[in-house]
Amino acid sequence: MESIVADSLKEQLDKHDFLLPIQYEFRQKRSCAAKFADRTRRMDKTIDDGEVVDIGYLDFSKAFNRVVVANWLGYQIVTRKSRVRTAPPPPVYPSSVFPQAAFVRP
Repeated sequence: MESIVADSLKEQLDKHDFLLPIQYEFRQKRSCAAKFADRTRRMDKTIDDGEVVDIGYLDFSKAFNRVVVANWLGYQIVTRKSRVRTAPPPPVYPSSVFPQAAFVRP
């Protein structure tokens, strides 16, 4: 029964062009490799344009038994603060939530 509902829903979403072009999940002819390539291209362009890029990698193989990832990540983004001491003061407050090459754990 679930597969019938899922197939019908996918068909309607595609038929009425409801999904955004960046939506890859649960769509025909949209693989994980294509999504990764698209994200990499967008990230490269953003960096080339001189903008900041934040990337978070999650290892889901062990995450589900330990912590609700969405709650933990939201907490990190809302509560984490950082600053860079500069000479002369005042300190600079970076726009990125996580420092470069940071390993944050629940």
